Amino acid sequence: MNKMAVIVTSLTITILGFAMVGSFFVQDKPLEGPGDTIFDPGSIDQDPEGDIILPEDPADDEDSGPPLQDGRDEVFDGGGVVDPPDPLDLPIDPPVPDPPIENETDPPIDIPENVSEEEVISPFLYTGTAVIDGIGTFEFEPADIVSSRGDIFQPGFFSLFDILVHLDDRGDIEMEYEFDKEYDTHQIKKITDLEDWWYWSHYDGGWREDNAWRMDMYPYKDNSTIHFHQESSNVIEGIFDVFKDEVEQRKDDDGKVIVKKVMIRSNSFDVEFEDVEVTAHNLRNDTFKEGVITAIDVIMSLGDQGKITYDLSWYETIGSAGIVKNYFVTMINGDEAYGTCGYVYETGYYRMNYRNHIHIPSDHRVILSPEYEEFFWICL
Repeated sequence: MNKMAVIVTSLTITILGFAMVGSFFVQDKPLEGPGDTIFDPGSIDQDPEGDIILPEDPADDEDSGPPLQDGRDEVFDGGGVVDPPDPLDLPIDPPVPDPPIENETDPPIDIPENVSEEEVISPFLYTGTAVIDGIGTFEFEPADIVSSRGDIFQPGFFSLFDILVHLDDRGDIEMEYEFDKEYDTHQIKKITDLEDWWYWSHYDGGWREDNAWRMDMYPYKDNSTIHFHQESSNVIEGIFDVFKDEVEQRKDDDGKVIVKKVMIRSNSFDVEFEDVEVTAHNLRNDTFKEGVITAIDVIMSLGDQGKITYDLSWYETIGSAGIVKNYFVTMINGDEAYGTCGYVYETGYYRMNYRNHIHIPSDHRVILSPEYEEFFWICL
């Protein structure tokens, strides 16, 4: 399976920054973590009685090669291990997919209903650190932090904003803040009498990136780098104007998430879709509440609608990023990541496009009503 080993390197691209989250290394055995399968709508064969027909074991192939490395789980295509094809000269127009088949996956963590925060065992392993410019560097225990967005996060999980609330509660800082429905997010009024606070952060193995993403929707991960700083009031105003537009757009769409334009710029084809209705697939119901919609749901919804085919792969680690634990899109309409080539994405409003391309895995990026979303092919 030399070709499958190659895909791992490709995900260094797909992720070159997307990935950054759990400290477990996988070698030659299936994962026990969430969703160790790949979704390929329409690719599962069944006999007349409804039983899944497994493909032949690729280990019988002459080119089976060494086992997968670098944190990638085995690739499953509706029930059997598959050896990814070499890149081919695919048609410019994407193929018409078979009707999608509903796929099921066990949740990463089975969280009972109405569980209290005190009963939850923290999913995090390490003490965290946050820097607040001009004020100090603070350590915190993730198990001590409770999310202020119970509508978004499952018990035990929280956002970067919640770290500030925790530091305020602990008496390390003095922060004034409020939740504003007009923007569907919390606004920081002051920290120690200083205004106009924003942040930058990245996961394990990443680097600084400016963003325009709600601070109280940015999921914390072990080994995150977190930096709060003062920003130009004009920048803050521009970011919150986008938040307001998203809220108003979702109201206009009767509470649905409808992405005005979805673009896929792949290796062998380009395709665009307009007014894509996106539904929740609860792929990460370990982290998020049922019904929360993320950027990866855009791809999955297009698959549901029979407009594309796709594969998702779960990664525990990637290269220098020891903590990943995310799904990534590794194939669309037959174009599969290989070598140093694969998919990256961005989403948001066009006027903030210089802050939209941040390396947050698409299964962890909550979306409200973005103006566009684009998955594009890149080779390094």
